[in-house]
Amino acid sequence: MTIRISKEELLDFSPCDAGRRLALFGRKKYLTAKQALEAGATISDLLWVAGRLRLKKQCVQFALASAQRAVHLNSDPRVQAALDATQAWINNPTEENRAAARAAACAVEDTARAARAAAAAYAAAAAAAAAYAAAAAAYAVDTAAFAVDAAAAAAACAVEREAQIKLFLEIFK
Repeated sequence: MTIRISKEELLDFSPCDAGRRLALFGRKKYLTAKQALEAGATISDLLWVAGRLRLKKQCVQFALASAQRAVHLNSDPRVQAALDATQAWINNPTEENRAAARAAACAVEDTARAARAAAAAYAAAAAAAAAYAAAAAAYAVDTAAFAVDAAAAAAACAVEREAQIKLFLEIFK
């Protein structure tokens, strides 16, 4: 589904930062996801809107696709199992598949915490978040590239942001 929202629809969602979000519209009455990104909106902003529009399946698809980009950074088989369970829910969103995705996500949480604590990779957290998103219908996920130093982190984040924008626009058309 394409995201297209008016100023009025946005205000109906009662955003905390309505002024900043309304400023993205400029003189336009409506914004598509692509136009919003070009105006300075973040993926998080658009996921918030998608959540309010009840685009649960697309949000989970985006979370999964983002996590799949980083899964190679964590060799724990539970991470891939969580992603597979999430994909199963996307393919067949039954209560049984939701419960399986949630259980797989819970099994990964310790791995994700250890990765964050060691600062080895934020990608593991994204993988856990993706699986949890399927289980809990979370509407937002933030993924970032791992960092060895500040310069490498900035470059990796820029590359990841562009990749996420491309993924987002493919999923939400």
